[in-house]
Amino acid sequence: MTQLFSLASRIPLRQLNFVKHRTEFRSFASNKYSGAKQVPVVMAQTPSTAKAELWAKWAAKDGEHAWLEEVEGEAALSWVKEQNAKAVETIGDPSSSELYSRVLSILDSKEKIPYVRKIGDLLYNFWQDASNPRGLWRRTTLENYRSAEPEWELLLDVDALGKAEGVSWVWKSHSLFSEDGVSPSRTMINLSRGGADATVAREYDLELKAFVDGGFQLPEAKSRVSWQSRDVLLVGTDFGEGSLTDSGYPRIVKEWRRGTPLEEAVQVFEGEATDVAVNGYVARHGPHKYEWRTRSIGFYSSTKQVRVATESADGEWVALTDLPEDADASQFADQMLISLRTEWRGHAAGSLLVTPMASVMASGAMAAPLQVLFAPTDRCSLDNYTVTKGYIVVKMLDNVLSKLQYWRYAGEGMWEDAGADAEGIMSGISLAAVDADNSDQMWVITSGFVEPSALNLGDASAGVGSVAAMEVLKALPAQFDATGLKVAQGEATSADGTKVPYFSIHREGLVMDGSTPTLLYGYGGFEISLLPSYQGVTGAAWLEKGGCYVMANIRGG
Repeated sequence: MTQLFSLASRIPLRQLNFVKHRTEFRSFASNKYSGAKQVPVVMAQTPSTAKAELWAKWAAKDGEHAWLEEVEGEAALSWVKEQNAKAVETIGDPSSSELYSRVLSILDSKEKIPYVRKIGDLLYNFWQDASNPRGLWRRTTLENYRSAEPEWELLLDVDALGKAEGVSWVWKSHSLFSEDGVSPSRTMINLSRGGADATVAREYDLELKAFVDGGFQLPEAKSRVSWQSRDVLLVGTDFGEGSLTDSGYPRIVKEWRRGTPLEEAVQVFEGEATDVAVNGYVARHGPHKYEWRTRSIGFYSSTKQVRVATESADGEWVALTDLPEDADASQFADQMLISLRTEWRGHAAGSLLVTPMASVMASGAMAAPLQVLFAPTDRCSLDNYTVTKGYIVVKMLDNVLSKLQYWRYAGEGMWEDAGADAEGIMSGISLAAVDADNSDQMWVITSGFVEPSALNLGDASAGVGSVAAMEVLKALPAQFDATGLKVAQGEATSADGTKVPYFSIHREGLVMDGSTPTLLYGYGGFEISLLPSYQGVTGAAWLEKGGCYVMANIRGG
């Protein structure tokens, strides 16, 4: 009787095809659309008497259904069984239907792309399947990866580690130590007990394929770790009373030297208890290396300090007080990249700017000219950008269609516009550098409403032709018959005249007379723009049967 609930819970949210909140319908009908990542707006609320009464009613019911938060609790599971029984009594048991079996097979598909990260000359992958639920960390060569069945070299079996140590370890991440011109050999692996937020961190040797005996090891906590040098870690963790913020994250940063107890680590930076978190880390692009300190004073805002990273770690710190606290700052070679969330110096929110790091380090102010790599318009916004050895590839959303623009760094603070896509791409596309220190190659992941996900290898130096010329490395099989289906983009005009874009997938030659059954899905919130992606369940259960699927790019939430 739990099958109906079990199946529904495994369907991705967007494939359930409903709009979660009335606010989203309202947004689709009347709010101004913007493809840009939106800056939160706080509005004063002056509720009417009716609203006040409604809020009072809900306040009185606060906690009434708290028992549902105990996901594995007896009361919650019993309630689920009761609701499933009512549903089956009303619509029948779907488990015996052909469609149910097909949808279940799509959701249970074992077809996955083994996504990889290049470290040194090898490609690393973390893999989970039914036989290895906790996962295998493994590696191979690019040549081998191109084959249908790559041969993998095992580094860590998390299931076996958990069994040997009697702990239900879950892989979280790892923090790699890298030096210019040297193949990385050490990393800090983060593991959690049963998937908790708190982790333990252990130093691992990539050459010996083993944890380092007597190496760095952090006890269980919500820690943050960065390599200052091969023998010094920047650590934020639970050092005892007063070392965490009110949010439970590190409030202080210490330098921990190899061969010394963690208790002897030297404090080098601290924030306030009211901060969200405090962090210290080293970032490098090619031979250019900088050390950063940040205090996250809000979800989108932070104070920042930076210095040139040297072996002696004695450079002068520069506070970036001239930069808006809600701006993101990062590095490209000897340049600082600035992504704006609010207007600054005449540059609109959503702009991407670049300025020489040397100028910033000299005064702490943005005294040098700011070059614009991207400026938003009413219908075009910055989605993200990718840094390779010599290029910045800007991904923008132009009326919710992906476009790429290429900037080549010529050195000495000089940037060359290497071209941009003339037309938008009606499919989801995401980029990541293969090896930003040594090449301009990019991992390119593509997915469309009727095109399954694929991992491709492209090159930013090819400019506008890079996507067309990219090599397909891995692709998932189709899960439904897309023959005769058309993907289109349209606009709906809201009551205030705003043009709201939407995507539709339907049969070629569809007559727009309102007779075709249509599923409408929309979401707007958390700065998330819905982009085309493969719709296996929707395709099999709806599109193949002649239905139309519409995804509206609303704003709200």
